[in-house]
Amino acid sequence: QGDPAVKFYTPAKPDFAITSQDLFISPSNTTALSSSFSIGVIVKNIAKAVNQPLKVAITRTLPNNTLVTLPTQTFTKPVYNTDTLYFQVQNNDISSAGVNRFTVTLDPENQIDELAKTNNTATFEYFFASNGVNIIYPKQYAIVPKLDVELVAQSNDLLIKDASYIFEIDTVKTFNSAWLKTTNVTAGFMPKWKPTLLTKDNQVYYWRAR
Repeated sequence: QGDPAVKFYTPAKPDFAITSQDLFISPSNTTALSSSFSIGVIVKNIAKAVNQPLKVAITRTLPNNTLVTLPTQTFTKPVYNTDTLYFQVQNNDISSAGVNRFTVTLDPENQIDELAKTNNTATFEYFFASNGVNIIYPKQYAIVPKLDVELVAQSNDLLIKDASYIFEIDTVKTFNSAWLKTTNVTAGFMPKWKPTLLTKDNQVYYWRAR
């Protein structure tokens, strides 16, 4: 038999909550040149369960302080306890390179009567690298006094293992001449390649890796 003096917690209203720890980018290796990515939003209802749709709004502040408002989304099912909503974002914009700030707001139109509204907004930051691979050696405009040159690149993910890289080198910056050389390299965070160069003196080359 239960103790009649014990009273259960029965909140009169819902209380949707979110913190910066509940927000994340997927996949975790997203860069400024990724075609798309997802923003994961984990929402908790820490009070009364209600059969009511919950809207979520996100604004994105780019490194140049441009504000981007994403289309508002709604949980397809009521959030009785904990649930996750994913925002699909089209990207592939070099202007997003750097630190981006995302501000997530629950019930942005204040349609739901809650115990509190102070826990309905959270912000997190994510660094979008300009590319997945950085050029290490030779650098742009470098003069190399030998034909035996090793091209060296570096992944932005220093913990990566056995990744696939593509190296290209050409005599024109459009990378479409008949001489164009391309190779695939499987390596860790620092792939390398030794292409066979022309014997012509003062030859200009353009190279890239991805």
